[in-house]
Amino acid sequence: MVGIKSYGAYIPIYRLKQETIGQAWGRPPRQGEKAVANFDEDSLTMATESSINCLAGLDQARPGGVFFASTTAPYKEKQTSSILAAALDLSNPIRSADFGGSLRSGTIALRAAIDAVKGGLKNVLVGAADSRLAEPGGDQEPQIGDAAASLLIGDSDVAVEIEDAFTICDDFLDTWRKASDIYVLASDSRFSQSRGYMRNMEEAVKGLLQQTDLRPGDFAKAIFQSADARGHLALAKKLGFEASQVQDPLVGSVGYCGAAHALLMLVAALDEARPGERLLLVNYGDGCDAFVLRATEKLGQLRARRSLKAYLGDSKSLTPYQKYLKFRGLVVGEKGHDPFSSPIMYWREQNQYLRLHGVRCRSCGRVQYPMVRVCRGCRAKDNFDEISMSRKGQVFSFEIDHYFPTPDPPTVMAEVDMEGGGRILLQMTDLDVAKVQVGMSVELALRSMHHGAKFINYYWKCRPIRGGG
Repeated sequence: MVGIKSYGAYIPIYRLKQETIGQAWGRPPRQGEKAVANFDEDSLTMATESSINCLAGLDQARPGGVFFASTTAPYKEKQTSSILAAALDLSNPIRSADFGGSLRSGTIALRAAIDAVKGGLKNVLVGAADSRLAEPGGDQEPQIGDAAASLLIGDSDVAVEIEDAFTICDDFLDTWRKASDIYVLASDSRFSQSRGYMRNMEEAVKGLLQQTDLRPGDFAKAIFQSADARGHLALAKKLGFEASQVQDPLVGSVGYCGAAHALLMLVAALDEARPGERLLLVNYGDGCDAFVLRATEKLGQLRARRSLKAYLGDSKSLTPYQKYLKFRGLVVGEKGHDPFSSPIMYWREQNQYLRLHGVRCRSCGRVQYPMVRVCRGCRAKDNFDEISMSRKGQVFSFEIDHYFPTPDPPTVMAEVDMEGGGRILLQMTDLDVAKVQVGMSVELALRSMHHGAKFINYYWKCRPIRGGG
């Protein structure tokens, strides 16, 4: 039985209200808000967050594969899934693959993971994330949001069985972005809705129902990926589904999150699903993927993890609008100097900085970070075991810098005593500066630090623990 062993999601803490967008451009405001990645976040860091949540407490379910899906991968020529595997401190043998080029790439990666598990690969992690950029003031800007979702696919102890799937392909041009384009481009919305979305989704659902001999009434929830708040309801009615069966598309609270959106909606549905219930998952983009899912008794064992609702309830308003533009790099500000870096140094220090490894002294047991040759406690030399550091701790001390140039001032540096030992100096992020205090609990989050040597240097920051995690 191939299915979903675990799942996780991530929504950035910042929200841009539709009212703020409307005021910036002198337009009547829409209802709701959308999630916006912090200036130090990208698709990789968000997928790392959702994957950490997905793998929490599953020490025995080590992934044999890591698949990354996004239309906004941080590199055009470098695999992102390999960075994700390193950030999760996974070791070889492991199969990595990137999926992109389509807003359907999240479920394309899911289908590839299902096939890989059926072919004998032990547990495949699928991480999908997007942080797409709409033209400021354009029609797409109020619509597009940022988020990530991850699924662990396996063939034993599954929480959700994947009973069947159906896929169609369609070369239809409705949204696109060439390699030279900064912003998402789109065709006429009404034509795209009728000829693209409705036609493909209807064909895929009907094909799946015919293939499985199921009816709309057999499903507790229908998850119709949707870029707006109404199109999926018209589709549901046309296909014979009741409005009560249709999953909230999240576009009013998060925005439309590209390659991650269908999986994000699935996570929301799984947070409330009951054992035995069937779910229909349908994702659109250059065709359509449709899946029949059935929750098992093991689903309830996953409820202790951080829920999507917890992320939705933990947010900060992003104001003014100019700050949003600065986060996106669309406002020219003070140009700082990127710190020195090099590919050789990046490779040499990967275990320490990306995998977050420290050392434990064999003589006195003291945990230390960064790695040292001489123990700070007993002074023993070259007598250490390399270990994985915890990613949670408590603030030992901190300082606030109001002058260091940053898109999200002020800069807060903290010394953090990690669970299990060791103390690390880290920059803080996603916080209310007035609430920072000695002893507060924090968790680590992978962030983009700088572009020294013209590549992305990732490292860990800390933040107040979000969503009851």
